[in-house]
Amino acid sequence: MAFLQKLLFTVARRIAADPRARDKAKRVFESEIKPRAQQAGENLKSEIDDIARDTNLKREPARFAGRLARRVIDRAKGK
Repeated sequence: MAFLQKLLFTVARRIAADPRARDKAKRVFESEIKPRAQQAGENLKSEIDDIARDTNLKREPARFAGRLARRVIDRAKGK
């Protein structure tokens, strides 16, 4: 097990040191990952606003958190 772990870390270190791999990772992050994450954040913000309107945050903070958690889990499952 230790050999495999050492081998994987060595490979990961070499890939991270490769300028071509870092450039490719940067391009993929900027073109695909970052826009999706920003859109997901905007969608989540609008859902948080909807839940906050329906729930009294001062009296029922646990209810708000539960509804938010349920909605996030449902979205992750694709419901």
